[in-house]
Amino acid sequence: TPDRIVGEWTATGCRPGFVALQRSGTSHSEEIPFSYPGRWSGHLSQSDRDYGFYYELNLSPDGTGTSNIVSEDAGGEALHQLEWEETVNGIRLTETQVIERTDPQWKGCLKSADLTKNRKDGTYELTGNWGGFLEHKTAETGSCAPGRVYLNKPVLSRTVTERISPQTDQYTAETQ
Repeated sequence: TPDRIVGEWTATGCRPGFVALQRSGTSHSEEIPFSYPGRWSGHLSQSDRDYGFYYELNLSPDGTGTSNIVSEDAGGEALHQLEWEETVNGIRLTETQVIERTDPQWKGCLKSADLTKNRKDGTYELTGNWGGFLEHKTAETGSCAPGRVYLNKPVLSRTVTERISPQTDQYTAETQ
């Protein structure tokens, strides 16, 4: 490659040898541009519970996705289908149906939330209040106690290496 030269060397009074020289470039860390799609994890609270729930979003670029909620106390785990859209300050999400659950007796709450995006200590945060209703009900016939959502996603970066272009030194060019 142009950034590496190898060969033998000799010098009067020395034993011949082999040399390999590598031209190095500089490298730096570069932040990957932010995007909402991907995995967000955290927790949510519910005003009628003295415990929280593990909560995770997996957002797709097409405005769909899934949410996963886990109750350590009672209820198990449920996976919801959702729709989301970007807003001025963050995203608006709406869970549309329960896809699966570990406990058939657990009544799933379909949540909606307007979440605000912030950046703090190497992570992006989505936070906001949520409200909802029990599946197969409406907000009027089966509302859930509201709560708050706290999610985060790391700020990602990549290492960029800049190669130094080989330059011909004048002595080598003139003397071949």
